[in-house]
Amino acid sequence: MSTDPSSPPALSESAPAASVDKTVAILSYVTLIGFIVALVLNSGEKKNRLGCFHLRQALGLFLVHIVGMVALVAVSLILPGFLGRIVGLGSNLFTLGMLILFVLGLIDAINGREKPVPVVGELIQQKLSGAFAS
Repeated sequence: MSTDPSSPPALSESAPAASVDKTVAILSYVTLIGFIVALVLNSGEKKNRLGCFHLRQALGLFLVHIVGMVALVAVSLILPGFLGRIVGLGSNLFTLGMLILFVLGLIDAINGREKPVPVVGELIQQKLSGAFAS
């Protein structure tokens, strides 16, 4: 039984590489330890486009969350009484919004898509374009 050299490779040959690509993408969003494991899996010669994309998205979301929370907490401490509490409540809504963006990024990673998260995804890709370059 001969095989045609011009035919695409069998699914079993490309499946492990695709599996590692998706694993890196998914782990990017799963805690700090998952992010570090994804970095290790996506290092050196093993870099892949999907993994690099989602590493940038996850890192960018984490940084946006940290900066946003520091700003909101600082403003809530500066403003007196009721206004400070309103801004403090806003920080809870901001955290909920960031959680939703993380989940949307994770869903895209699970589906193997390179789709930026809404609102900040494109900006993250621009600002972190050199990070984790494939």
